[in-house]
Amino acid sequence: MSVRRIPKNYLVVTGRMHTRHAKQLLEFESLQEKDFLLLLCDDDDVLSVEVQPVRIPVKGVPNGYVPDVLVHYRKESGRPSELTEVKTREDLEVNKEKYAPKFKAAEAYCAERGWIFLKKSQEDFPEERLKNIKYLRAFHRQPPDASASTRLLAWLTEQGQNSTVGELLDAHEDEDGEMTAHFWGCVAHRRILLDLDAPMERAAWIIPGAAS
Repeated sequence: MSVRRIPKNYLVVTGRMHTRHAKQLLEFESLQEKDFLLLLCDDDDVLSVEVQPVRIPVKGVPNGYVPDVLVHYRKESGRPSELTEVKTREDLEVNKEKYAPKFKAAEAYCAERGWIFLKKSQEDFPEERLKNIKYLRAFHRQPPDASASTRLLAWLTEQGQNSTVGELLDAHEDEDGEMTAHFWGCVAHRRILLDLDAPMERAAWIIPGAAS
């Protein structure tokens, strides 16, 4: 549960978004934070995500320090929990001395709990993956059509799932483009798997082993 509510701000982009790793809507206080949450949405190792999660006492700072995001990973992943501050690289550099006491306190706080403290900026985000996740997000609004996904998956099984996006779409060409939309719906809902770190184009190979 958040220890701090994000106020409306006319200087930066704020808002709320749904993710599959949290029951409630998650607040963000910048476009960088929103992008970071989007990347976490697609990480199967993630168990839970909290925003504005803890208030860390800092000497000389009356209200303490509240980092942006806390991520807990599934035990089998072997990844420690991460407490992360998301800011622009310029901000981190220009205000380095100002942030130093807060970040030092956060590192100690995490060390006591077996977590790690991270600082991230837009330059740290995988550009192609983020682009693909944003594109697929529009297809998350409703589950893929059952009959269409059955046809697409059956064709992939017949081909041994050794095919490209273009080959699959050409085999199911339709005039109104509905099958193309169904295809991307299957990708968004993980019925059909693509490498999100590569361009999602016709030449992209479909990963064998569609999700159930």
